[in-house]
Amino acid sequence: MDIGAVILAAGEGRRMGGPKLQLEIGGQTFLAHVIRVLRAVGITKIVCVVSDKHTAWVRSHFPGVTTVENKNPRVEMLTSVKIGVDQLNKLKGALVVPVDHPCVTKRTYRALLRMFAEKSHAIVKPTYQGSSGHPVLIPRKLFDHIRRSGIRSTLNELIKISKLEQVLVPCDDPGILKNINTPEDVRGLR
Repeated sequence: MDIGAVILAAGEGRRMGGPKLQLEIGGQTFLAHVIRVLRAVGITKIVCVVSDKHTAWVRSHFPGVTTVENKNPRVEMLTSVKIGVDQLNKLKGALVVPVDHPCVTKRTYRALLRMFAEKSHAIVKPTYQGSSGHPVLIPRKLFDHIRRSGIRSTLNELIKISKLEQVLVPCDDPGILKNINTPEDVRGLR
């Protein structure tokens, strides 16, 4: 498979009261869960973007995952996306996976990968009941747009500016919209 994944895990989790990558779901950390699901669907080239506070922990717990630091995690999430895709230059595309979306099913990942196999020039997004969510599968053509963008851009703004085709994949998976931001959100997982 010529697709990698960029896990966005550098955020400080201000509303949560701390970083989210070490929060737990089903007895394992969010990061461990996301990596396990990605590997289960055949993604082997995984880049995890973290703050300098978590680099050593990620490297020691997840061999085989490329760990890179976002030196300034307070800036836009697109900075982490850029840092991640820089590690995946030669691939056809990359799944952009926020670590705070751990509830996405394998079935959804597989549906995105199948669609990308047919439309590898397009940006592929999952939808649930008409709303798009995460992860987003981006083609290599978007990597250059990301590199040239200003730090103030968001991934959604950049996708619109790029004028690349967007393909929406309806999924029966509310997990694509389940962004874990607060302690109440974590309690809701149980």
